[in-house]
Amino acid sequence: MRSRILRFLAPIALVLGVSLAGFASAGTAYAAGGEHFYQMSFNIAAWNDGPNVAANNINNTYDDFTPVQVGSYWTLVYTGGGPYNGYCIGAFGNAQGVTTAELDTCSAGGTGSGNPWGSLMTPIWSGGLVAFKVNEFGAYLATNNNSQGALFVLNHGAVYYHEAAA
Repeated sequence: MRSRILRFLAPIALVLGVSLAGFASAGTAYAAGGEHFYQMSFNIAAWNDGPNVAANNINNTYDDFTPVQVGSYWTLVYTGGGPYNGYCIGAFGNAQGVTTAELDTCSAGGTGSGNPWGSLMTPIWSGGLVAFKVNEFGAYLATNNNSQGALFVLNHGAVYYHEAAA
């Protein structure tokens, strides 16, 4: 239901130039479940329950993420349960300049202090779809090839819009 409302409100927000704040707020305790973000025929997933973030078949058990606002940015927190529940998508090893995405501890997910490098994003809405522009790289969260198991990167040059569904 939440995703249907967001799909309806996103184009209105885009025209009015407002943010759709309120997916969740920092400090929330995360139970399993969240949004699913699809890129073509695959979704953003915690590969085998993490820590790698890779393209996986739609409707697998590791594809629950909750967008959380952190100041003027957003981060994607894994809410699929398991050992990486509450971890944020960021740079592999939390290393500056590394472009491969993985799950890492973060204050937004309540699993650590601070947010991993590459985790702060700006949602770009278009017709009910959302792309995630990674602040540190000025590029987008996407996979380099839309295939099963392809790792997501934080510096994709092309805009990839994802369908958000609950």
